[in-house]
Amino acid sequence: MSRVRSAVLAGCLIVVSLATSLAASGPGGEVVRGRQVPETDLPWMVSVQFGASGAGDPFDAHGCGGEVLDSRHVLTAAHCVAWPDGRVTDPRKVQVYSGWHVLRPGKGDITAVSAIHVHPDYYAERGTPLERYDVAMLTLAEPIEGIVPARIVAEGERRWQRPGQVVHVAGWGSTKPYAGGYGERTRFRRQLMAGRLDLIDARSCVERLRPKGIRGLNTEASICAVPDPGGSCWNDSGGPLYVETGTGVVVIGTLSWGFGCGIHGMPEMYTRLSDPPVARWITERLGSS
Repeated sequence: MSRVRSAVLAGCLIVVSLATSLAASGPGGEVVRGRQVPETDLPWMVSVQFGASGAGDPFDAHGCGGEVLDSRHVLTAAHCVAWPDGRVTDPRKVQVYSGWHVLRPGKGDITAVSAIHVHPDYYAERGTPLERYDVAMLTLAEPIEGIVPARIVAEGERRWQRPGQVVHVAGWGSTKPYAGGYGERTRFRRQLMAGRLDLIDARSCVERLRPKGIRGLNTEASICAVPDPGGSCWNDSGGPLYVETGTGVVVIGTLSWGFGCGIHGMPEMYTRLSDPPVARWITERLGSS
């Protein structure tokens, strides 16, 4: 299934065979089997919330992860805010929790969403977890102040996307590894957690997914990573796949889908932000609003 908790879907896609991802940053840590992310790290990481009014518990309203692009825009996964048939969630039912790594009342800031933009080529194949161009942008009703935006990989940049590259994922999703679907086996955390994965080549990715019935994988628009040894899980969708470079953290993808949570050798799929159709869409959307 796609990686969003069913209690807060509010228009999100669910495919029962997949688990929503929980990820975190930093070497040596995993979201499943992970470590806490210090408040000084990933300041641009936000929780995309559903059905929240701003007065409730942000832990209960958490649905997906997201990245601050500038003071008025947040990047997340399309399946978090859109149905496969093209319907988009009412933005009045979506908020963003920012400025704090613990989902707790009175901690972070809640900002309303005024508009939701889904990539025009977003596609979700019914009966499978396969999704393409799984990216969306949220326009905020008010600017988020005092947060340095995420550094997004440039269009066409591939130097951090080679097989064997160590990458990280972050989120507030489930920390309990399992191979099945959503249910009582999940365990969520208020604290932002971080996980480590390794990138694998396109051919290996396709071969590992073929027994699961996955066909038509667009390896240009997707990044394939495997747990090392942890991984993502429920409610991590839209969260960042990033690398730690000598000049800081660079976000190269956003979590889209996968099978189970933290399964050894099983690929997790991320939307490739350097892919021209994705990179140009982000640039155009930022320039048009």
